[in-house]
Amino acid sequence: MVHRHKTLDIYLQVGGHVELDEQPWVALLREVAEETGYNATQLSVLQPLVRFQSPSAVVHPQPVCVHTVPFGALDHYHIDLSFALVVASAPVGQRAVGESSDVRWLALDDLPSYGDADMPADVRDQCRYVLTYILGSWEPVAATSFSASDP
Repeated sequence: MVHRHKTLDIYLQVGGHVELDEQPWVALLREVAEETGYNATQLSVLQPLVRFQSPSAVVHPQPVCVHTVPFGALDHYHIDLSFALVVASAPVGQRAVGESSDVRWLALDDLPSYGDADMPADVRDQCRYVLTYILGSWEPVAATSFSASDP
């Protein structure tokens, strides 16, 4: 799923900034709810079959990709954590007021129709990677199993 970013006017993954008082996973659940209407109970996150698990620590889901991208000025960077989420139904909630209504589910065959002016190359690369490798080899795990907080 991608959406047309309301400020940048390009297709990006759903997401945003982590607030000072929240964990990254809680931020992701909040952003997904705001931008798509899906709540945590509707989401599964794809996870590797072998992954770290601990009864004595809070373990966050494994991202598909962690990368640093320049943003705006050359001395400003964002660290992106990308996750692969799956759903089985339409969103039960509504997008937040002011969020983009242009939300699209993409298939692998759709990616060549998006050029750099529509979608950055790294976003296309991540979509291609998820659809080609992750979707068939990682298992879906309930998003709520990683956080006690449901935005």
